[in-house]
Amino acid sequence: MEFGRLLLAMADTRRIAMFVLGQYASGVMPERLSEFQNAFTDYALSAYETQLDRLKGFSTGPQWPGSEPSVLVGTSSRCRSARPVGN
Repeated sequence: MEFGRLLLAMADTRRIAMFVLGQYASGVMPERLSEFQNAFTDYALSAYETQLDRLKGFSTGPQWPGSEPSVLVGTSSRCRSARPVGN
């Protein structure tokens, strides 16, 4: 869950969701828009987590002389809702 908080602190997923909808965002009812934004946020967290899990244990090597290499040890997050956004 720490990764989820970090991503949400760094990226405005609600605004990105609006960008994804583009011109169609203006024709969506506010309740549906909120559902989409929540679903998009859950998707983004899951997608990044999946990609980062592929790198688990990968060493980036020393960043400067005499430093220890950085190693990714894992991520975890949980979807806020299991309910799909539908018609």
